[in-house]
Amino acid sequence: MALTIALMLLFSILLVIFDHKSQYSFLFAGMASSISLSMITLLVEIQRVGNYNVSSGDLLGRLDTLIFMGISRAMHFPMTTLMMVRNIGIFIFFLMNLLFVRSFAKCIRMSSPVRHKRTVVLEVFLISYCVAYFVFYHPEVGYHVYLAQFHAQREINQIFPLFITVVHVFLRSLAYLYLGYPILFLIVNYRKGYFTLFFEQLVSLLVTICVLNFMFGFFFFSDNMVFDIQNVLQTGFWRSLKAGSVPQYYVVILPAVSFFVLLVISYLLIRFQTTNLLSYMKEYYIKKNLQELHENMRDVMHSEKNVIFNLKILAQEALNSYGTEEGLTKLKRILELSESHIESLTQTISNTKDLNLKTINRSFFDAIDMSLQNSSISSRIRIEKNYLCKQADCNYDLYHMSQVITNLLENAADALADTRSPSITLTVDESRDWVYFSMTDNGCGIPRDKISKIKKPYFSTKSKQSNWGVGLSFAFRVVKSHFGHMRIRSRQNEYTIFEILLTKGAR
Repeated sequence: MALTIALMLLFSILLVIFDHKSQYSFLFAGMASSISLSMITLLVEIQRVGNYNVSSGDLLGRLDTLIFMGISRAMHFPMTTLMMVRNIGIFIFFLMNLLFVRSFAKCIRMSSPVRHKRTVVLEVFLISYCVAYFVFYHPEVGYHVYLAQFHAQREINQIFPLFITVVHVFLRSLAYLYLGYPILFLIVNYRKGYFTLFFEQLVSLLVTICVLNFMFGFFFFSDNMVFDIQNVLQTGFWRSLKAGSVPQYYVVILPAVSFFVLLVISYLLIRFQTTNLLSYMKEYYIKKNLQELHENMRDVMHSEKNVIFNLKILAQEALNSYGTEEGLTKLKRILELSESHIESLTQTISNTKDLNLKTINRSFFDAIDMSLQNSSISSRIRIEKNYLCKQADCNYDLYHMSQVITNLLENAADALADTRSPSITLTVDESRDWVYFSMTDNGCGIPRDKISKIKKPYFSTKSKQSNWGVGLSFAFRVVKSHFGHMRIRSRQNEYTIFEILLTKGAR
């Protein structure tokens, strides 16, 4: 048990150190720390009223005993203080669950028909439950319950223990509903398609919440350490059911299981990057990441190559229709693109030299408009705008993000070369924490075995003579530098969807 406490505390510290940019990490660390805090009080209670009998014949037993002795020497507090500390730990864990739900609610699409008034009423009820739990299991309340049964009248004295038992069972049962609420919230809103988060991110959050809530419920509401109503009625203390002994599996099995669980949680958080960046850190870290991105200008210049390649195509078309009105139109378009491209190159050189990155909070529509203006999408391709929000403000660098969208447009246009009725649909939606953007084309699609390779530099599904194979790699890196997320979904000969999530700026 002592070893499990040490693992939980170590996990909390390491998570904050190595992933301090994410508010989810602080919430998970708070949950693990609150479990550890409450378990420490259980450990000391067992040591004072019973016997912490652990076999020290193996390495785990000796290590557990060593940690236990250190905790015992440090915790010289009265039993009432320990009970207060345990309740504070449980209260913090409940509060972390509520904060998670509030964080998830910020990822609900604003275009979804979610009734926020109901959410507020539910949150008030959950906070009221936390307060009721803290008050009912307060040491002073336990003492007054003990005295009240002796001072009550004969008729009341007969039903008083039953009343206290009913309240105890009611609060304990509500705890399970409370712990299940974040899980239910995620599942229900995902099935309705309300989240801006990707499926992989939601699964990682769901698994982590499930595991930690299960551990918490097992320790304090299901196993030997749950509060016993008979203790308070007979002694006036909210003591645990079997605080006189510790099961052997707490030393042999529980540390190994806890270590595996914490390892899985860490992997999920890192692998799927469920980053909801703390507001005050957003601009600083986006700038820092983009500065590192400038170290490889070969990727950046691939975006410029796309424009030059489009100019080449337009020049050939103008040459073929030389002397006609159509040819004059093509030449004007070449001049317009050339002027725009010279301005973009000038800005690129300036940004690279001075690292003057402008990651300001602005509408994502600006990046889309700039990309559509600078790209030479054929008039035969129909562009549909499916804008589900009005503003879509987020924190990003306009130049880099417009180049990402331009890359995606050029790739979509290439995939639509042989499509009879080509179309590209641009969708924008937002939640309180994220801006969602997707680009869907009905082109040739991407083979399944090549989707995972697209993120790698110099890989291309096109001819090397016409493509350097670093455009999509550049797009992924820019989005990642903004602490955003990007993924590709495709079905060969049917469609390709590029999806981007960008964290919103400070509000």
